[in-house]
Amino acid sequence: MKYIKLLLTIFLATDLFAQALPIRNDNASTNLRDLGANLNVGRNFAVDQKGQIMCGGSGATSLGKAEDTAATSGDIGVMDLGVVNNAYAGLADTNLDYVAQARTTSGASHVMFSTDMIPGGSEAKIPYRTEDSAFADTSSVMMAGGVNNRNVTAFNITQGDVVPLGVNDFGAVLVEITQQAQSSSLSPVRLEDAALADGYGVIMSGIQAVSAIAQTVGSSGDITVASTDLGNRLVTTNAPAGEMWQSCGTATASTADVAIKAAVASNRIYTTSITCASSDADNATNINFKDGSTVIAVGGVNQMATTSAGTFTATFTTPLRGTSNTALNFNTAVSTSSVICCAAGYISTI
Repeated sequence: MKYIKLLLTIFLATDLFAQALPIRNDNASTNLRDLGANLNVGRNFAVDQKGQIMCGGSGATSLGKAEDTAATSGDIGVMDLGVVNNAYAGLADTNLDYVAQARTTSGASHVMFSTDMIPGGSEAKIPYRTEDSAFADTSSVMMAGGVNNRNVTAFNITQGDVVPLGVNDFGAVLVEITQQAQSSSLSPVRLEDAALADGYGVIMSGIQAVSAIAQTVGSSGDITVASTDLGNRLVTTNAPAGEMWQSCGTATASTADVAIKAAVASNRIYTTSITCASSDADNATNINFKDGSTVIAVGGVNQMATTSAGTFTATFTTPLRGTSNTALNFNTAVSTSSVICCAAGYISTI
């Protein structure tokens, strides 16, 4: 009986020892009870054949969790703890050390751009900018991505969706002018016959202000813009008011040419009106008006009575157009009386 009690005591001691402690022999890491046996039945931890602690499976009450397993209320796990580091103080670690996650007092993780992450470690290469900070040639920025939409097709989106920028092959952002509601005074589009009130938005047409007319288009058929003079008056002739002229020639009783308006370099002389008068009561006199030496209009001074001088007046709805850098002249076709002529018009390069 004594021997039976001794053997039972040894057996029980061995079994408890085998459940608690794995040992290593010359052949493999094993325990005293059974190779490959799980000695931790009903417990959270177990010891494998090599003496390593296992998580006791992947159930709701186990520390291990299987990938893609849904979480449920009351699941057991290991808390992921961080270190509160509001002062951004450096932790006592070196490169490749394990390091604690820096947190705020509310448990939020610190996230920041670091020069350590950028080759060269230059602060100018950090891809964010503070308001009003100067930008240098070497500074980096976050790239704003766009979607190539050269065909300008609609994205598969609905109202309220986040939409990427559409760009063309050159990276230029596509811009579309859309009509706002007509009730909006800022709408740049107006319906035909709609009343315009103060403060309404409109699309301005391009108009250039000029002090003197000049040939600004490259060739016939080019797109150009309307012009105003410096007084904001629309130019409806070939020259603004600053290019208008009035001039008189000297009195003559000769068939030789007399200049009414001298030649203007690189400009044409346009004539809109001419007046002439005879200095005596002689016979009627014919007058030639000439672009240089070429007659472009004619007139005559007729006596109103035998004792009065005659006059001539002409207004041209379509101005007389001279040749560039050529004078406007007149002469008397019959040298029987002294005649003086004056004219008005404008000059232009075109």
